[in-house]
Amino acid sequence: IAPFYGRLMWLNTDGTQFPGASKQASFMVGAGGHYTWIEPAFDAVVVVRWLDSAHSGAFMQAVAKALG
Repeated sequence: IAPFYGRLMWLNTDGTQFPGASKQASFMVGAGGHYTWIEPAFDAVVVVRWLDSAHSGAFMQAVAKALG
């Protein structure tokens, strides 16, 4: 239905939904700030709990910088 959501996964196809993540990245986002980030660009899976969504962009940019 939405270009940023498919098969129970959040997508980053335009690169703006999750700043710092690649356009190929996908996410599972749960209640309470639980994220599973599947990042093909770095061959990585990142799991984080209790992340305030207001800080998710900065967190993802920091992780991408550390992995890159």
